[in-house]
Amino acid sequence: MWVIPLASKSAVFPALQAWECARELETGLHVGIYRSDNGELKSSAMKEWLLSRGTQHQFTAPYTSAHNGRVERVHGTLMNRARTMHLASHLPPNHWDEFVVTSCYLSNRVSVKSQQGLTPFERWSGHKPNVSHLQEIGCRAFVLIQSHNPKVNARSVECVLIGYSADSKAYHCYHRPTNKVFVPFHVSFIESHETIPHPF
Repeated sequence: MWVIPLASKSAVFPALQAWECARELETGLHVGIYRSDNGELKSSAMKEWLLSRGTQHQFTAPYTSAHNGRVERVHGTLMNRARTMHLASHLPPNHWDEFVVTSCYLSNRVSVKSQQGLTPFERWSGHKPNVSHLQEIGCRAFVLIQSHNPKVNARSVECVLIGYSADSKAYHCYHRPTNKVFVPFHVSFIESHETIPHPF
């Protein structure tokens, strides 16, 4: 599964083109059929592009989401998981997209009964995913300050773990005071089942 956050609906078609290019370079395979609803991808630009590539475009009947049932079920699963993580992390509503991406990232690394116990990641890549870096979403994350830092100042800032970087070995950490998302590698975590050592 792939999740691509977009700033506007007008970005759907360029994002799909970029996704297809990346997948074809990755696998050497060509997309044969797209199936979508009658939304943003039903455009003359999309039609011309698909005709030039010999790709078929199938549409669901209007107001009949059951025609794309597998996608609808996956969408519901991802949104339910994202909603749970978002509520547990106590973050502002405007960061819900981070949790949808995280939900997809984790779902691809969970074994599936219909795939003989393999993970979607393994089925796609041919090797098992490394899950040693996974931590509890919503836990306290202390991000190391790597810029010039006098010895008397704090060595880290406290954030909340909200996800993982898809293209590097890094984490997505939300910093409440600044409402920013950091993408660091050097992070220490305190999960809910752990206790903070007593100073004495």
